Amino acid sequence: MNTVVRLSFCVCVLFILKLAVGQSHKNAEILHGKVVDITDHPYQVALVNTKFNRIICGGVIVKPRVVFTAAHCTHTRDLTPRKNLAVLVGANHVDDDEGNFHKIVKVVKHPDFSYHGLDSDISVLLLDEPIKFSEKARNIEISSDDHPGGTRASVSGWGRTETGYPSRDLR
Repeated sequence: MNTVVRLSFCVCVLFILKLAVGQSHKNAEILHGKVVDITDHPYQVALVNTKFNRIICGGVIVKPRVVFTAAHCTHTRDLTPRKNLAVLVGANHVDDDEGNFHKIVKVVKHPDFSYHGLDSDISVLLLDEPIKFSEKARNIEISSDDHPGGTRASVSGWGRTETGYPSRDLR
């Protein structure tokens, strides 16, 4: 692995570990979120299946050409890379005319990723063109502080809602 990818994995692992302190059940769902605007979470991106024009996962902008997402979003159960993926930036939903699609040129999943328990569930996406930062698109600020269990945090995305279906709008 090259230095940028190694550094990206290290930064992401530290970020995830800080969020995971005091983690509850792995299968817990986040429900009853409210619809928000992308300007409230400009680091949030959508991983889109371009064949079906459907958001399948979220991710975060780390650098203009680097996005972190979950490995289960980029790879199938037999660890084959998923096809027809692109990153949607600066959008509230998949049909948002103000969003910009970015082609993924390389996907690097964590070498220890496993669907069994979703261990090491992280992938780094390298984009063909840099993201143009704006009020709707910028990198996430990664904390270097120690966050004890019970620390409040914000979560955003297009995940499953109380209806059992994914949200159309960013929450």
